[in-house]
Amino acid sequence: MIFDSKLDNYIPDYFMKLLRIIAALGAFAGVTLLTSCGCCTGEEKPIGLRPLPQFGPLPTIDATK
Repeated sequence: MIFDSKLDNYIPDYFMKLLRIIAALGAFAGVTLLTSCGCCTGEEKPIGLRPLPQFGPLPTIDATK
């Protein structure tokens, strides 16, 4: 049993484990909803990234000369 109290006789271990799992799932769902993409909070979407520059080939230097 988990606790050494009078309630220990009334709350079995499997129920406490199930309660912990349900609490963890509830916390996960709450965090997921609170950290949404902004569609629920009215925030604007961020602007897109600019395209990367296109570089040409670099000149090679002959180090043996």
